Amino acid sequence: MLSPILILSMLAATFMGGANAVLSNATNATNATNATNATLPMDVPNPTKIDCHIPGYLYSGVNAINEGIDHLNSLKGNATLGHQDGGGWCWRYSCSYRAGIYGCNDAQKDVEVPWSTLASYASRIKGQCTFDGSTGKVIQGQAFSPDGWNVVVGLKAGTTC
Repeated sequence: MLSPILILSMLAATFMGGANAVLSNATNATNATNATNATLPMDVPNPTKIDCHIPGYLYSGVNAINEGIDHLNSLKGNATLGHQDGGGWCWRYSCSYRAGIYGCNDAQKDVEVPWSTLASYASRIKGQCTFDGSTGKVIQGQAFSPDGWNVVVGLKAGTTC
């Protein structure tokens, strides 16, 4: 059930540019069900699951992830998510200021995913997996598609950008 405050915020946001603005600023992962119900564009499949706190990944600043989302949205066409035996293929498609956005594929064949869809999944992660860090808002999470691919937001431990 949606809280009255969230309903009022979403109604207000609808008149000021869309409910996604409210969801993108969510900071409480316990309210994950509400964020998962956000509307995606018609051609974007809803994630089957969104997990926060991914082992092996560091938290990233929200502002840097916003820049990465904008970058992915500016690209035309599709990203090719490769594959490997046993699944688990991942590639970092955006990275700056210790903030990465990865496209991953568990299928046994390459998958074409529109750049805007990767960006939409990253936005969904931001809406559900944003937390107060010691230096500001931070984000880390993973959103799974029904087609066997997923998006990870954060920076893989031991890497830099």
